[in-house]
Amino acid sequence: MAITILNDTYTASGKNKYGYEIGTIRVDLGRGQVVTANAKPDSNGGHYIDGFVGRYVTSAKPWRASVSGQGSALYVSFGRDDRSGRFNKADAIRWEPELAASLGNPEYWIVTGA
Repeated sequence: MAITILNDTYTASGKNKYGYEIGTIRVDLGRGQVVTANAKPDSNGGHYIDGFVGRYVTSAKPWRASVSGQGSALYVSFGRDDRSGRFNKADAIRWEPELAASLGNPEYWIVTGA
């Protein structure tokens, strides 16, 4: 899956109850599919994106995936810390916002202040 975060489409909505700025951003999932996702700016000029789920090849268990970056330069993490290089987590994620919300904290994305 060739994912590209369209950084210039970020729109701030306000702050969540934890004090973080949150908003929405457009993400190109490839094959002409562009979605709007919840996002939070990171300290490097990129964004953390919500709505992705990862699965290991050996199991159908879904893991909430952390996806961040700019453009097509992504950092993907889910499940256990596996730095062996044998498994590319960026190739094992899918856009499943409803499932991702059920695995995480949906209150994180609620605007409580400006």
